Amino acid sequence: MSGGLDVLALNEEDVTKMLAATTHLGADNVNFQMETYVYKRRSDGTHVINLRRTWEKLMLAARAVVAIENPADIFVISSRSFGQRAVLKFAAHTGATPIAGRFTPGAFTNQESNSLSHCPIQGHSYPPLYPSRTFQSQLD
Repeated sequence: MSGGLDVLALNEEDVTKMLAATTHLGADNVNFQMETYVYKRRSDGTHVINLRRTWEKLMLAARAVVAIENPADIFVISSRSFGQRAVLKFAAHTGATPIAGRFTPGAFTNQESNSLSHCPIQGHSYPPLYPSRTFQSQLD
């Protein structure tokens, strides 16, 4: 997935950081669309996420983000509290437009509203809430 560049390849340091951040731990229940990303299920019922697949999706998302000329055209959205801090940090570091908190349905599709323009990429902290609008759903 990395296109042969060593700097983009998954290495031990990256895995260590993802393990420290508990990136590999999922929930007790798994959505059928996420089953392909599950490595296994622990005895306590927690699903363990495949870090290699996670890394591949991170690299794919990174490539899509850097392809956009104007970072303000990238919208990152989190209406849930657990993702709002990440959205704000991502936007601060990249220049993307954050929407942390209430997201008005139709904000991107309502032609009469001038609140938000068309955006080529949207990132969501919880994609099942926005199934037709996520970057991931456009790729699968």
